[in-house]
Amino acid sequence: MVRKLGIVAAVLSLTLIAACGDDEKDRDLNLDKSASSSPSETSSESSDVPANLPAGMTQPSAPENQTKTLASAKEFTGFALQLVQYGFAARDVSVAREIVADWSKCKSCKSDAEVTRQQIEEGIAYIPNRLPTAEQVYVMDQSPDRYSLVTTFKMPAGKKINDAGRKLGPKTPTPGSFEADLRWSQGDKSWLLEDYRLTYGG
Repeated sequence: MVRKLGIVAAVLSLTLIAACGDDEKDRDLNLDKSASSSPSETSSESSDVPANLPAGMTQPSAPENQTKTLASAKEFTGFALQLVQYGFAARDVSVAREIVADWSKCKSCKSDAEVTRQQIEEGIAYIPNRLPTAEQVYVMDQSPDRYSLVTTFKMPAGKKINDAGRKLGPKTPTPGSFEADLRWSQGDKSWLLEDYRLTYGG
């Protein structure tokens, strides 16, 4: 059973790595529009694990009345940082629910399934119930209609978060930086996130 559980843990880790990997790069997203689709990713008919994100975590709201200014770009970057982290949490819950549903179909391994379900529920409990907030925002590059900004932040203490399968320490706030390439959309009257990179640790 230990070996089976180890395999399941590895599958969960690899699944999370796949879920948080390639799609994080080379994107051109209007986060204001895509935000409305995030919660639906966590829905499922299974009742084995929580259907919603951790208590206290609410979906970030996009800045209103965006303008083509540096101040507006900085505000949007803080929103994008939170929405990315919100997406990680939603993905982790969704993947965990799918794994529990698959185990429930296995009639010959119900004891293993029960233990594994408990492990998954414990893992969900480590998803932060608060999102990070931007601390300092620095301009790395700029051109007409574009900004490259770096935002410093700290993940809340007391929880872990998965970023491409990496688990961060739960006892102290984890520092990080969020590099974002923004482009102004004249048609949408809003900033678009073209690319980003997250870095954790001091």
